[in-house]
Amino acid sequence: MLQNIYLVIDEKRFFRKIDNLQNEVAGGLQDLSQLEVLKAASVNPAAFIGVVWFITFYSLVIKYRKKSVKHARYMPTTALILLSPTLADLLLLTLA
Repeated sequence: MLQNIYLVIDEKRFFRKIDNLQNEVAGGLQDLSQLEVLKAASVNPAAFIGVVWFITFYSLVIKYRKKSVKHARYMPTTALILLSPTLADLLLLTLA
């Protein structure tokens, strides 16, 4: 599940980085195996921070599930963390 969240948060950058690295390998600029390309493309601290925030807020949702006021505060934050990449893509499409 966490791996899926990571890909949702960072999907476009991940696949763009894979394409760039594969083009460099094809052009002879780098000598990497397919596994090394995937490892190099998956390094992104910003996406890791998003996963940490999601785990934090989801844990708080579970912790306060019987206190409805606090539970209701944390529920939207888990959704917003997953929606932020989608909203950023929509903004880029409408403004670009």
